[in-house]
Amino acid sequence: MAQGRDVLIQPYIASVDERGETALVCFDGVVSHAVRKGPILSHGSAMRTVDGLYAVEDISTRNPTSEEVHVAALVNAAIPSSGPPTYVRIDLVQGDGGEILVLEVEANEPSLFLDLAPGSAEKYAAAISRRLRE
Repeated sequence: MAQGRDVLIQPYIASVDERGETALVCFDGVVSHAVRKGPILSHGSAMRTVDGLYAVEDISTRNPTSEEVHVAALVNAAIPSSGPPTYVRIDLVQGDGGEILVLEVEANEPSLFLDLAPGSAEKYAAAISRRLRE
């Protein structure tokens, strides 16, 4: 920070330790599937990496709540474009008061976790096909 560079500082969100993040994958503005992304760091243990290049993530399927789906719809509507994005991943966490917080909106080469949701690759292909016909 002292070097005059921009930084992003996020507050510690305690729920990530137990609940993790909910990543909602959307195609054409509609939630296709969701996954749980567990914490990368655990108390008292070192970060596990693959060849020292990236952290090993704890990923599993998750059914999003209706509130999480609603927040995803609001995020999709707020993205400036001529229509819904072909694909986007929206990472959510639960705040200390139980509220849903947007942690990240990934629209440039996101991990879509297609291997964890049967049929999602077909939904993605259909979204791309629709976009190409526009």
